[in-house]
Amino acid sequence: MPRKSSTTKKPIIHGILGRSHLLPRMMMVLCVALIALIGVFALTKSFAAANSVYFSPASTTTTIGQTITLSLRVDPGSNTDAVQANITYDQNVLQFVSIDATNSAFPIEIQGTGGAGQLVIARGIFAPATISTDALIANVTFKVLVASPGSTIGVNAVATYQGNYLTINSYGATVIANSPAPPPPPGDTTVPAVSITSPVNGSKISTKTTVAAQASDNVGVTKMEVYIDNGIVQTSTGGTISYGWNLKARHTAKGAHTIVVKAYDAAGNVGSNSISVTY
Repeated sequence: MPRKSSTTKKPIIHGILGRSHLLPRMMMVLCVALIALIGVFALTKSFAAANSVYFSPASTTTTIGQTITLSLRVDPGSNTDAVQANITYDQNVLQFVSIDATNSAFPIEIQGTGGAGQLVIARGIFAPATISTDALIANVTFKVLVASPGSTIGVNAVATYQGNYLTINSYGATVIANSPAPPPPPGDTTVPAVSITSPVNGSKISTKTTVAAQASDNVGVTKMEVYIDNGIVQTSTGGTISYGWNLKARHTAKGAHTIVVKAYDAAGNVGSNSISVTY
């Protein structure tokens, strides 16, 4: 009787062995793909701020009864001719006061309404002009009603160019509201004295400049603010303030720029000082 062939199962064995040899290669491919995906995510995250609508400053510490002014800005990263920001806030903590479009890069008001926890700011620019670098949309002022460890002001924004929507990120702001200091003695009318220690008035500044100031008052300084070209960039509590101004990152235009520092005391008196520098 002829013997049965013993080779009939070899293709199955070879097939299993073949797949087992492919496993390390498959794992290598998956690892490379995972590394590439992580790289893309990190790259996207690192450049997110270059295509964004955001509030400046991103965090503010203040007290009950004070008003805060935030600059709504856009850094489109490409040509844009209109921006709309839908803003939400906790109306139990903050009260909407006003929208100020003075010095806005977008002179056309499409919409500017607010109240009951929501704001809509939509502005455009006359064709064929466009905005492609960091620019002011409008300044928004709120009044603080109650203490809060961190009340969020949300932003959901869109930008367009010639009727087409652009990819844009949105960054809101956080307001920390503390209980007020004890009231000052009656009849206080002395305004805080503000001194800008850096940079020097009339000086030519570099791409990275520190704005520093200090203030004094007969009953104490409660808050300080730094404005650059009418847009608020930094706040602090107490009598000192410092802001690292990266002109290149902010796409600051060449030429003259105005720095204003304001100081507030517990009686509501406001002192200020201003200088002009050239970039």
